Amino acid sequence: MNTSLNAGTHAKTADTIVWRDDNASFVANVVTANTLTMTHGVSDATIAVTSALAADATKASIQTTGGIKVALGSKFGAAVDVTGNLTVGGDVDLGNASEGTDTITLTGRVDSLIDTATSITYDIGSSGRKWRTYYGQGIDLTGNTTFAAAATLDIAAGHAT
Repeated sequence: MNTSLNAGTHAKTADTIVWRDDNASFVANVVTANTLTMTHGVSDATIAVTSALAADATKASIQTTGGIKVALGSKFGAAVDVTGNLTVGGDVDLGNASEGTDTITLTGRVDSLIDTATSITYDIGSSGRKWRTYYGQGIDLTGNTTFAAAATLDIAAGHAT
């Protein structure tokens, strides 16, 4: 194994520590705007933190007062708590259980149009899991509409078209 630890002596690198081994290099430079740069191969972790410390509002195993930018996919093994707005670009999948065992809870209000990606493809509810009540300004039924035998349809004369 070829390892080395170099401490810089030049004015610009005097506070730089460089560590190299067969698979990686580690450069920590506190002179240039407190920049920490790590370069590593693709077969194992660049940074590995082993800790039993669960994050809360005041502490975490990794904590920053700045932003975090991630260029590749990321995975989280536990709950993720976001304070503030969350903006997500691209497709979004919520839940991963094909049996319908994952649940999605909306505690806020929907502030936009809910529109399907493909016309006449997706359902709201299912034969075994029906929505209880619809409250809305209007309804537009196109094509064949089936009402269950026990259902009643009450159309107020003032609103029938």
